[in-house]
Amino acid sequence: MRRILLLIIICLYPYIRIYAQDILDVTAKKQIIASRIMGQIKVDAILDEMDWQAAVIATDFIQQEPDPGTTPSHKTEVRIVYDNKAIYIGAHLYDDPEAILTELTDRDDVGNTDWFYIGLDPYLNGTNGFGFLIASTGVQFDAILGAQGEDTNWDAVWDSAVRITEDGWVVEVKLPYSALRFPDLEKQTWGINFGRKIQRNQEKAWWSEVNPKEAGFINQFGTLLGIEGIKAPIRLSATPFVATTSKILYDVDKDRTSNQTQINGGLDIKYGINDAFTLDMTLIPDFGQVRSDEQVLNLSPFEVFFDENRPFFTEGVELFSKGNLFYSRRVGGSPYNKFAAFAQLKEDEVVKSNPQNARLVNATKISGRTNRGLGLGFFNAIERKEFAQIIDTMTGASRTVQTNPLTNYNVIVLDQNLPNNSSISLINTHVYRAGSAVDAIVTGTQFDLRNKKNTYSINGSYARSQRILEAEDQIGHSADINIGKISGAYRWFAWYVEESANFNPNDLGFLRSPNERSAGAGISYLLFNPKGIFNQYRLSLNWRYERLFEPDVFVGMRSSIRFNYQLKNFWRGGLWFNWRPFGDRDYFEPRLADFSQFYHEPQSINLGGWLNTDSRKRLQMNVWFDYNKYFIRAFHQLGMGVFPSLRVSDRISFELGVEWNNRSNHYGWVASSEDEVFFGQRDRTSVISSFGGKYNFSSLMNLNINVQHNWTQVVYKDYFTLNAEGWFDETTFESEFDQTFNFFNIDLVYRWRILPGSDIFFTYKNIILNFDRNSEHNYFGNLQNLFSFSQANSFSLKFIYFLDYLYLQKQGSGI
Repeated sequence: MRRILLLIIICLYPYIRIYAQDILDVTAKKQIIASRIMGQIKVDAILDEMDWQAAVIATDFIQQEPDPGTTPSHKTEVRIVYDNKAIYIGAHLYDDPEAILTELTDRDDVGNTDWFYIGLDPYLNGTNGFGFLIASTGVQFDAILGAQGEDTNWDAVWDSAVRITEDGWVVEVKLPYSALRFPDLEKQTWGINFGRKIQRNQEKAWWSEVNPKEAGFINQFGTLLGIEGIKAPIRLSATPFVATTSKILYDVDKDRTSNQTQINGGLDIKYGINDAFTLDMTLIPDFGQVRSDEQVLNLSPFEVFFDENRPFFTEGVELFSKGNLFYSRRVGGSPYNKFAAFAQLKEDEVVKSNPQNARLVNATKISGRTNRGLGLGFFNAIERKEFAQIIDTMTGASRTVQTNPLTNYNVIVLDQNLPNNSSISLINTHVYRAGSAVDAIVTGTQFDLRNKKNTYSINGSYARSQRILEAEDQIGHSADINIGKISGAYRWFAWYVEESANFNPNDLGFLRSPNERSAGAGISYLLFNPKGIFNQYRLSLNWRYERLFEPDVFVGMRSSIRFNYQLKNFWRGGLWFNWRPFGDRDYFEPRLADFSQFYHEPQSINLGGWLNTDSRKRLQMNVWFDYNKYFIRAFHQLGMGVFPSLRVSDRISFELGVEWNNRSNHYGWVASSEDEVFFGQRDRTSVISSFGGKYNFSSLMNLNINVQHNWTQVVYKDYFTLNAEGWFDETTFESEFDQTFNFFNIDLVYRWRILPGSDIFFTYKNIILNFDRNSEHNYFGNLQNLFSFSQANSFSLKFIYFLDYLYLQKQGSGI
């Protein structure tokens, strides 16, 4: 595998050299010429300036949905002009003004509303760009576009206005060059596209056709000509913040309430190093307004994956996702030796305090892409030392135990765009921990090659991990290769993946489990144009084969059928069927380091489905179900969920959710001795209920509330010893492993965007996390006692102010 990847890299070298001359065939695309303005443009959605009247008009849009390739139901006209500071887009979207849908939402949240979209590809590489969307309500949405999709966490500062007219609605947009990145050339040639959606018809149309039969989105943009003599401005902004937080903690065991109040201040800095690269830095960050993690009861041998919600780590990270070697939740996550204090307790000692997260000193990102398509990403973050405090209950003496060393995290990414939306990347991650703690290095490469018509693709990756230990370094590798047809109605793929037993990227990455080999293939058929009762559908057949890497033994095989669809009434749904004809040999559940035993999970079938009703209606219903039937041992799994949502008005909406899941007579690990592994037969039932509400005062002010309760109960019926065949023998082992898990939280966030880039946040959070070694109460009995458990309440107020160098310079000069 290493030799194959090296050969591919060598073969790609000639393509890299000619990249600048062979990016995209712009002559075959739609073109529009931007004109330089002579006067001033006021962004008011009136378009009455003379420069608008003289501008070239882009029209003749083409449908993408629901009937690709056809003429849209309403006309759209778009004009584009520019000056030395910005480009301006004016659009007239013809329609019946009474029929335009206008649900107010938060920024970057597209609701039940019409919208207008601007896509830009300044480097004309067909792979990377910027997206700007303006809803009919004036709400803004922006994103960085890349091969992996949209990075919607990116927030730029730009100006727009919307006006409903007697023959539709008008959009006017100002995109300052400080919000964009473009090559340092006298004459600019950019990729560009305009889109609109008429929500009541679920109709999406584009100026330059976006054909769903073709792979990719940016590569289907048209061409923007005419921009000359512009220069990237000094891109320097600072966003200082101040936050105050008050916490009220109630400990039910000690029947004690404690209060904590703190004031934090920090700074985010963004600096344009040159026309292509930007530096982002956060100093003493505060993430108090970030939504709480959804905690679960984890009985598996694998770590739980949590989504990243912290703004600095979600914005502009497209490059750092290459190779799947960077999991940003490691940074500022749990301390390295979180439980060290408990292991060092002496008689009469208790742990008084133990930090749950390592605090960040700072974090820095540098990212960008040259006009030859070379992307560079650099990330660095520093965690401070953390200490737990231990108290002697008899003498009152206290001491500290270090739970986290001074830690530095580093990521470097090189990503070269190649012709035909192809690319090759090099990724390196490094974790340095002061003292005797483990350091780690992971280096990887990733490639994606496509033919000129973007119909076929071959892609793969290779990574090598090294954990620097006192005795001997732990070295492992992973590799994968994929090939397939990615365009057209009929598509197929085949793949192979392996991870060695010692491959461990988890110091800064995330991998559920190494020591695996797997291969698979699939075929699918896609319907793009309406036919019968369907607007579109996709039918897929897939097959998967699995082995351990070391020892090289059979694990399992499965096949599946999936059918996803959209009906003519715009209901969406899906059905699936999975079959495991031999069951699975699970070498991970016994939790033995040498993988010497396995649990033989019986052969089974799984079927399920989901259905979402029409999202345009005030009342919408989403449902799902999932059923697993095992052919022996009389156990099964059944889950279902119901999620109604109600849009009371264009300002107020509510969402409810209830999920129920039951695993009856299932088996799982409970304990191990020197020579035996013990499993328990158990029933596991969980109920997850949720409530969400939104009130939007305007496009700049909103109030959101999210409430969730997760109740999970596990009841053990019997215990067994795992034998060499993966089945069970009787045992005299007895213990009490019944348990009930409760997680309840409230997240209430008020946000007011007082100025572009400047916000006021008020946040309230309530968290109840309780774990009991009993199963005395059912769900409703437990619900009555929920608020008698220990809980934490917090109130925070945060003020963020955006300072832009160009604006301050203008004010200082009196212009």
